[in-house]
Order: sequence, then structure tokens, then C-alpha cells
Amino acid sequence: MDCKNKSKFEDLPDELLLLICRYLNIIEILNGFSCLNNRLSKTINEFSVKIDLNIIPSKLINRFQNEILPNISSNVRSLIFNDNFERFSIKFEMFNNLESIHFLNSFSENFLFNIKEIKIDSVPVDIQIDLIKRFFSSNQYTNLKSLQLISFHGFTFSNIELNNLIQIENLKITLKNNVSLFELLYLISSSIEKLYIHILYNGPFKSLKSYSLPLKLNKLNYFHLKTTFEDSIQFKQLEKLIIDSFYFIQYLSIETLTRDQDYIDGFKWENFFKKLIYLKNFSFSIRYRFKINENDDQQIRENYLLNSFSTDFWLNQRKWFIQF
Repeated sequence: MDCKNKSKFEDLPDELLLLICRYLNIIEILNGFSCLNNRLSKTINEFSVKIDLNIIPSKLINRFQNEILPNISSNVRSLIFNDNFERFSIKFEMFNNLESIHFLNSFSENFLFNIKEIKIDSVPVDIQIDLIKRFFSSNQYTNLKSLQLISFHGFTFSNIELNNLIQIENLKITLKNNVSLFELLYLISSSIEKLYIHILYNGPFKSLKSYSLPLKLNKLNYFHLKTTFEDSIQFKQLEKLIIDSFYFIQYLSIETLTRDQDYIDGFKWENFFKKLIYLKNFSFSIRYRFKINENDDQQIRENYLLNSFSTDFWLNQRKWFIQF
């Protein structure tokens, strides 16, 4: 064979290299192609933006820690943690363009610093108050735009001095009860655009504090509400809150367990939505407990339910459909 016809791997065109990358995972790509030459590093640049530290095999930790991560540090925008932090002792200072950090199963306050996005999927109950104070009462996180705080116990904002100057635009949080909902809404009213709320327990559907100004979230365009406790929020309460405070809402999503028949009445929803002129998308999952009444005709009830969601508004104007 003529040696002149042989090609080196690094001589392959970018298109072919990227095609090869389609059959490899990110760790294999970074381990195989990083630190070889500038051209290859630029070619695989897109694979170094989001790094899941947990999926790096133990045998490669030293190589990633000492060679690969320092080499790609300026490209990394997002880091994901999932287990023991001791196995991966890295200096976060090297990631000068880091925007997001995501804690899946484990969590350490030592890795929190001022970036744009923080996700914590399992917040220990003993540090919940400290985290609330850190994110909502101090000025440490002025660049924070997106925050996710998930807890099996739910967060509360009672007896905490809060800072109304926070700039969070995207928030996903587990709350303990309805009272905490109102405290939170007043707190983030000036900046929030996307809001995902999961309320674990029941409680008065009102704020226990008095405010001089009405509750208005004029920037909010996406709202998802999930309630776990039965009859946590009545339909009329939810309707009033959204109409009065979320007038510019465009995307609405509701999950609830209830005995309130208004939640499964399409006519009620239709009248509600006609007051929300900016609404584009709606989804809901209603687990409804029928009240046992021997005088009720089950067939009549089901026919009413289907007919109420089969009007011109639902089928033609909005093209929204239900399944039950």
C-alpha cells in the first residue's frame, strides 16, 4: 500500500468527526479527542458546554481533573452533581463562564456561588431556612436568574425577613402550604416570568401579612401549579388569584386532587379563560373524587362533563381536548 494515501485521524473533515461523535457519549468524546490539538478541541467544543461529573468513570477522574477539565474550562456553562463530592475535588474558580449548577441527589453549600442558575433536587430539611435566607434575604446572588429548590418537606417563608429586590425570573419550588404561596408571590412579583409551584399541604388561601399594594405579577407568562393535599385550593379561589394577579399569563398548567365540581366543569373554565385575553396554552390533570349520592345519575353526570368541554370554545376556537 502506498503510504502517501494513508490519512491521519486528525486530517478527517469536521463533518466526519462529528458523525463519529454521534455514536459516542460525551465522556468518550472528551476523553478521546480533548487535549490533542486546537482544531479537534474546537470541533468538539459543543460537547463541553454541559458536564455531568457523576457519569465520569473512577478510572478517568484523575485525567478529567488534571487535564481535560482545565483544558475545556472556559467552554463549560453547566455542571451536574449527583453523588459524593469527595470523589471529585475540583476548583470551581477555573470555570469562569459557568452559568448553571445542578445538584441531583446530594447537596453541598460549599459549591454555591453567584451564577445565573442553581438547581437543587433534594434539599435536606435542616438547611431549608438557611437556603431561603441565602437566596431571598441577602444580596449575595444578584446574578441569579433561575432557581430550582425541591424538598420532600416543602419550604416556608414564615418569620423570615425577605428582600423584595431579588431578580429571579424562573423559579421551581416546593412549598409547605398555601400561606407560603402568597408570601412567595409578593416577594418575586416584580421579576418572575416562569413559575412552577408544588404545594404539599393545606392551609388558608390568603396572606397572613398586610401589603400596601395589590398583588400583580405583570411579567409572569408561564404558571404551573400542583397541589397534593385534597381540596387545597378551590376553583373560585384559583380563578380570582389568576385574574387579579396574573392577567398577562400565556401558559397555564394545573394539577390537583379535589372534590370541587367546578374543576371538571368546562363551562366554568370557559368563562374563566375568556377573561384571560393573552392565554395561549392550557393543560390540566384533575383527580376528582365524586361525592357519593344515590340520587345522582352517573350517566347524566358524565354527559354533562363531556358536553361542557365540547363547546365551540373548546373544540374550534382553542382546539383543546380532554381525556377522562
